[in-house]
Amino acid sequence: MRYTIYFFCIALIGLWFAVPTLLAAPSAAQSVAPTLIRVEPDNDITTGGATVQIIGENFQDGATVTIGGNAASNVIFVSPTGLIVEVPAGTAGSADVVVTNPDGKPDTLAGGFTYIEPPPPTLTRVEPNNDVVTGGQTIKIIGGNFQDGATVTIGGNAAPNVIFVSPTELSVEAPPGTAGNVDIVVTNPNGKSDTLADGFTYTPLSYDVTGDGVVNILDLVRVASQFGQVGAGLSGDVNGDGMVNLLDLVAVANRFSLQ
Repeated sequence: MRYTIYFFCIALIGLWFAVPTLLAAPSAAQSVAPTLIRVEPDNDITTGGATVQIIGENFQDGATVTIGGNAASNVIFVSPTGLIVEVPAGTAGSADVVVTNPDGKPDTLAGGFTYIEPPPPTLTRVEPNNDVVTGGQTIKIIGGNFQDGATVTIGGNAAPNVIFVSPTELSVEAPPGTAGNVDIVVTNPNGKSDTLADGFTYTPLSYDVTGDGVVNILDLVRVASQFGQVGAGLSGDVNGDGMVNLLDLVAVANRFSLQ
């Protein structure tokens, strides 16, 4: 009986030390650090935005990701071997990828991602490619490599209401300009630009006899000063019938305040 009690006590002591060890085992398994193997695809332009897959091991739901020191957005836990993330904006060149599990354990894939400087914009054509000198018409600029936030000038004047439609199309409002052919310039947020030489034409405002960009009393005075004259090329002959008469005066008067 004495030996039975003795061995029973030894068994209890063994369990006393073994139980904490057994209970701690799952916790130790859960704290394994992640391992990064590769990123697919492993590059994007510096503005970011691409969706990539990070391949590795021991990823946990709730893991965070940085690329080049910048937090990746929309991190999706697919499995312990895969994460999907949206690439943040970065600087051209190679960048480290870091995955950190919720338990704080990270792993780094040195130089695992490459940022590429985006190509400059290219301008192909404008539709329509003309407007009166007062501007205001909505036009479509067709090309390539446009970025959201691009700016546009037409004849050196900033175009308002620039809308990024896609990397191949911008919609803008033509600003006021000077009669004749003018250049169109698109500049991306990264400073790279392209010019479509003589890509747009401003035409004089109809009935703007003086050419000051507005139809007003001064145009009426100009027509009146040529009243009764006959011949080609008379600025006061706004209806083009070869003579300056009452019809021209009425036509101009009916279009006052056009600008």
